[in-house]
Amino acid sequence: MKISSVLKNAVAAAVVCGSLFVAACATTGKVSNESNEPQYFSFVKGKVWQLVKVVDPSGTVTFDSSKLDKTKFGDVYTMQFNDSIASGKAAPNRYSAPYALGEGNAISFKQAASTLMFGIFTPDGLSETEFFSLLTDVSRWDLKDNIFSLHTSNGNVLIFNEFDYR
Repeated sequence: MKISSVLKNAVAAAVVCGSLFVAACATTGKVSNESNEPQYFSFVKGKVWQLVKVVDPSGTVTFDSSKLDKTKFGDVYTMQFNDSIASGKAAPNRYSAPYALGEGNAISFKQAASTLMFGIFTPDGLSETEFFSLLTDVSRWDLKDNIFSLHTSNGNVLIFNEFDYR
């Protein structure tokens, strides 16, 4: 009889804790980690993302990585995140840019620091300086169906897929 009493108390405690957790999530509208980072950004971290398209405010694709010569530009415009820095490879330089998350899906980037290699070739549709300029204008992010998007304040969208090293 004592075991069933202990079991009943444990179940009751679990129900109360679960109810409190659900109530807390409903109150805030999101589950956050210790740094108030939106829950789903953790799915962005730990992966390498590669820019596949840039779409301007009118819906025109201004950059399409599928049209690039992969022997020259197979690994350009990549991005990965740690707790405060986004880094990757532009075209041709490696870069790092501090970023900050805000309420909801808000995100902002500071000016990128990069290596100083001279690029012999420039990818069609997007120079390295244009890429860095777009980053500093980013205001929010989205992750849907494993497609990571960065939206600028003037309506451009940078669309990334998880980078395949093969």
